[in-house]
Amino acid sequence: MRFYLLLVFVFASGICTLPSAADASSPAWSHGLQILSISVSECGRRGTAALQAEGFSVTNHSGPSEDSFFLGGQRDPHSAIIMCDRSADGRTWVHIVVASVSGDSGVPGAERQRLQLLMNGSAARANCGTIVGTWTWFDGNTVVFNPDGSATHSGGSSGVWNRQADGSFHVHWQQFNTDDYFKLTADGMSIPGTYGGNRTGTGHRRSAC
Repeated sequence: MRFYLLLVFVFASGICTLPSAADASSPAWSHGLQILSISVSECGRRGTAALQAEGFSVTNHSGPSEDSFFLGGQRDPHSAIIMCDRSADGRTWVHIVVASVSGDSGVPGAERQRLQLLMNGSAARANCGTIVGTWTWFDGNTVVFNPDGSATHSGGSSGVWNRQADGSFHVHWQQFNTDDYFKLTADGMSIPGTYGGNRTGTGHRRSAC
């Protein structure tokens, strides 16, 4: 009951909202539950890292507490909530809800499962699910992706990156006026894709994630 009351509060108070869609029907959503042998504060830390790893912007969160904690994130057209609740035996219940106005097609469920996998690991493991870090680009240049969605290219450009609805990545280089599209490999170490619109190649992470 506590979970459902909190979920209603989070959406009703605007802490986490679904992206607008003029003619959208009820959003597709997926809920998952874990119990982990970690503290509530560690759950909150992992939750923040997991949302950022999946390209969500953390839009709000509750105050620090060792009893319960929640945070919400947005990545159009998806919304996600991670709720941490201390159990009687000292472990932590973790509720994850992902909703989308883009339709189901397994998307909310797949995203929720990725977040659960990241919650099972450490912050270092969570970093393997994101492109944040320093990369040797397909052409030998150095590219840095920052957690705030900004990027730099040693060839002389700044950029803006984001994670697409299908899990792939896009970066727009402002000075070059070019776009790169790529996917992250399962080990988090390579990003094969299409660069500059018509060149295929692979970038490589500089150090282990």
